[in-house]
Amino acid sequence: EGLLQGQGSSRLLLNYLPPDATIERGDLIFTSPTSATFPPEILIGTVSGLFERDAFLTFQSVEVKPAIEASRLKEVMMLKPRTPEPKSAPKLSAGPEGPAS
Repeated sequence: EGLLQGQGSSRLLLNYLPPDATIERGDLIFTSPTSATFPPEILIGTVSGLFERDAFLTFQSVEVKPAIEASRLKEVMMLKPRTPEPKSAPKLSAGPEGPAS
């Protein structure tokens, strides 16, 4: 996981990637399945550039080409599947009402 930053209309920078992550040009970048803000597994773009790893930094960065041209969008609709409501547990009976004989 990393932090994606806009760098103009057609360029994104993905920072704070683990230094040991294997990333190649052409890899697809998706939203995180653990994000509390964005829906999971939405395509963001494709890795278009790799930067030399700086030995003094504890992370690496890559350039990402966006999957869409955001400036050309007029409307966006997000559809989120409904999650089924949890079924309530069956009520347990304490036995027949009234005193035992």
